[in-house]
Amino acid sequence: MTEALRQFGHAEHLGRQLHQAAVRASMPRLWPLLLFYAGMVVLIFGLLATANDKPTDFPATIGGQLLLALLLPSGMLVMRALHYLRVGQPNSQG
Repeated sequence: MTEALRQFGHAEHLGRQLHQAAVRASMPRLWPLLLFYAGMVVLIFGLLATANDKPTDFPATIGGQLLLALLLPSGMLVMRALHYLRVGQPNSQG
């Protein structure tokens, strides 16, 4: 038992290390979300750019189309980023 304590350390310390490793391993990755967001922006911008063929169509300018393409999927991005930040916070109970 003394040899095991010398090699592994105390159970509390080992438990904290294992818990921290499990939390890091279970954290969601952000790059797939950012890649999905960028793809959605390109898709929405492409659809707006090809669909608006009259000057009276909304949004008629390239800047307006890009702004709308950036804003439409941003709700999903913000919600997932908040979830990521909440999951990444250390547990205050232990």
